[in-house]
Amino acid sequence: MDFSLVPKNDEKQALRLRRFGMALMSYVLWVSLGVAGYLSGTLTLDRELLLFLLAGIAASNLLIFVVLRSGLNERFSDPSLTLFQCLVAMCWILAFMYLSPLAREIMLMIYVVTMLFGMFQLSRRELLLLAIFSLAGYGALLFFDDVLQASREVLTREALRYSVLTVMILWSAYFGNYVGSLKQKLRRQNQSLKRAIETATHQAERDELTRTYNRRFIMGSLDEEKVRADEENRIFSICIFDLDHFKRVNDDHGHQAGDQVLAEFTMRAGGILRSMDQVRRRGHPMGRYGGEEFIVLLPGTGLPGAINCAERIRELTEKRTFVNDIKVTVSVGVAQYRAGEEIKETIRRADEALYEAKALGRNQVCTEPRFDRPQGLDTHSEIVLTGRQKRLTP
Repeated sequence: MDFSLVPKNDEKQALRLRRFGMALMSYVLWVSLGVAGYLSGTLTLDRELLLFLLAGIAASNLLIFVVLRSGLNERFSDPSLTLFQCLVAMCWILAFMYLSPLAREIMLMIYVVTMLFGMFQLSRRELLLLAIFSLAGYGALLFFDDVLQASREVLTREALRYSVLTVMILWSAYFGNYVGSLKQKLRRQNQSLKRAIETATHQAERDELTRTYNRRFIMGSLDEEKVRADEENRIFSICIFDLDHFKRVNDDHGHQAGDQVLAEFTMRAGGILRSMDQVRRRGHPMGRYGGEEFIVLLPGTGLPGAINCAERIRELTEKRTFVNDIKVTVSVGVAQYRAGEEIKETIRRADEALYEAKALGRNQVCTEPRFDRPQGLDTHSEIVLTGRQKRLTP
């Protein structure tokens, strides 16, 4: 079984574990200082207590790692467990300072560093809670250490140390809150910028009237699909739709009504495309090819599937009326991409099929000549007609 300390398919969890690794390195550094002080005799600490501290620190970090790596952390409001990790670290530092008073001056600096570790991730409320806990924890340490019964000189020194700690902790909390507000402001600006980019991209890709893709985008999509088809030996087809006698709609009902007909047609066609399993799985970029002409790209779809798709749209268009009870029909030309050819050639064949549909009376689907026909067979005789369900004869 392939196991890694940091998940490869979850960026957020990987980031949380990397942050935990940074915290773990901090533990290693200050514990190493403590052990070095013990070995040199600078720190007075029983061997059993030192082993207890080391074992406890190792066990708590192992527990945090297991929770993060297993994904249990995602059940909590703070999946990073930042506040919890800071509180645990402070508890171990307090224990170290209580058991070895000579280590306090060194450990107090690490105490403040723990506060700094959380200020980039914690909220204002959590920073305040951490500050209160740190000051209360050190105050409790002094109380149980019988400092109140010590000499005036010791009391003065501890009071000064506590005052310095208070200033540093409160300043860290204030600075962390300031950094947090900057992060929120930056996040809002990034979100606004992202929305602006999405809006600009949408406007650059879409036809303003019909909300379908514009000609430039759909042509780019065709080029990309051609590359995929050639590299992966895949198929795709295109359908070109043309609303029949659309000039009459504008002349008889006005251009505003004509615009509504175009918008309604694309909405209905999009509904048909989204309802088809084969098309839905692969996507169905639909774009305005020009005027009342639209083109649909059908990835992974051969002629039979493309004919079925086009026929359903043609039939729905014929049966339903549009705004002001306007009746409209549509002619469709269908072509399947042939490996290695230029996209403009595929479009040319779909255009020829569309012109054939119009020449034969409109309101029908015509396909390109089949390219697997026997040699010597007249190309014109192989044009398939749907909608009126008939085949052209030579």
